[in-house]
Amino acid sequence: MPMPIHEEGRLLILEDPTDEELSEAASHDGPVVIVLRNRESVNTESLKRHRMDIYVIKNPSEDYLKLLKAQLMGRRTRPSEVAVEGPISRRELLRGAVIRTKLVNAPTVMENACRARFGCHECVSACPVGALSIVNNRVEVNASTCIECGLCVSVCPTGALAMVGADDNEHVLLLNKFNEVDGIRKITYTCPLNNRAPTDGEYLYYVPCIASVSPEWITEDLTKVSEINLECPDPNCKLSGMKYVEGLINDLSRAIKLRINSDGNRYAIFSDGSVINKSVNYVGIRRSDYAKSLSILKPLMTGLGGAALKIFNVAVDTIKCSFCGVCFAKCPERAFDVGGVGG
Repeated sequence: MPMPIHEEGRLLILEDPTDEELSEAASHDGPVVIVLRNRESVNTESLKRHRMDIYVIKNPSEDYLKLLKAQLMGRRTRPSEVAVEGPISRRELLRGAVIRTKLVNAPTVMENACRARFGCHECVSACPVGALSIVNNRVEVNASTCIECGLCVSVCPTGALAMVGADDNEHVLLLNKFNEVDGIRKITYTCPLNNRAPTDGEYLYYVPCIASVSPEWITEDLTKVSEINLECPDPNCKLSGMKYVEGLINDLSRAIKLRINSDGNRYAIFSDGSVINKSVNYVGIRRSDYAKSLSILKPLMTGLGGAALKIFNVAVDTIKCSFCGVCFAKCPERAFDVGGVGG
C-alpha cells in the first residue's frame, strides 16, 4: 500500500503519490486526499470512485489540512452502485462484468431522526425528479433516479438525510475544529466540478450541489467565520443550484443584518465578525444546533423570517383550545409546554 501522511479509520491522505501508488490506493475503503507538494497534477481515474470521495489539494496549509481531516472523519455515507442501461463493452465483458454500473451519491436516511412516520414529507416534496417516496411511513430512495442535487438534505427539518459531502455530522466536526484554527477566515461551498484552488484563508467545502446547503449550515458558519460563499462553476447547470440559493439568500438577508454580494455565479455573505464565537461547539442535532446559532446571531436578527429559513412561531387560539392534549401526545419533538396564567 502507498505510504500515507495520515491514516485513521476510513480516511487516507497521500502526498505526491505515483501512478502505481494510486492504483494500489483503489482498494482503500474511504475518502482519499491527495496532497501535491512537488507535482502539478495526478490522474485519479485508477481510484475508481465517486468524485466526492477524492480530494486533490496543492500545497495546503496545516490549518487547511486540519479542517479537511475533521470534516472527512465525520463522513457516514457512501455512494450507491446502481445499474446503467445499455450493453456492456468488450473490455467490461473481459473483466467479468455482467451489467454496467455507476456510483451515485444518493441520500441515506437516518431512521431515528426521520419524522415521516409522523406525517413529514418535506424531502419528497422538494425532490425535482421524484427519487424519494414514502412507503409504510418510511422514506425510500431510488438511487437510479437521483440526480444528486441535495435539495432533500437541505430542506429536511431534522437532518435525517445525509449525502457524501452533505451531512450534518461532517459539517459540525469541521466547525468545531475552527475553534483550534486561526488561518482560515472564510468558507466557500461549491461542487467538485469547480477545480480552482482555494485562495488565501479560504476553505473550499465540496458539496454535491450548492442546493444541498441548508440555512442551518449558514447560520452556524456565521458563528465561526465572517465570510461565506456559495459558488456554482456552471450557472447553466441542470441542477439549478443557483435558483435555490437565490431564494435562500433573499430570506437570509431579510432576517439577518448581513452584507451580500453577487457576481452571477457566486453569492458572498459577510458579517462584521462581532458574533464569532470560538468556544461554541455543535453536536450534529440539526434543530438544536440551529437554535444555538440563532441565539448567538441574535444581535444581528431583524425579527423578520422567511419560509426557506424555517424560522416560525406557533400560534395557539386559547379560546378554541380545549386542552385535549393531542398536540402533546403527537408531537415527536415534545415541543409543547403549558404555563399557568393566574386567576
